[in-house]
Amino acid sequence: MRIEQTNFMSICSSVAPYMQRVDTRMRHHISLETRVAIAISRLATGHGMQMIADLYKIGLSTSQKIILEFLGAMKKSLKKKYQNSRQVQ
Repeated sequence: MRIEQTNFMSICSSVAPYMQRVDTRMRHHISLETRVAIAISRLATGHGMQMIADLYKIGLSTSQKIILEFLGAMKKSLKKKYQNSRQVQ
């Protein structure tokens, strides 16, 4: 699976407002780029959730949460983009 860096960074910037995280005293955050890579890996390959979790060395529930969060962020991002383009026309 390959994706050009410019396309990957474009996806990251479009979902950043919805997926950005910060470190807490209890744990370090998973970077936005890693979170997007996890979701894209799952969607592009169709591998099982446990395989994706093992690949990125995270828990199963964490990988599930990241993928659902990514899909919600993409939905919000695309909705905002296309609603604004309709208003311009």
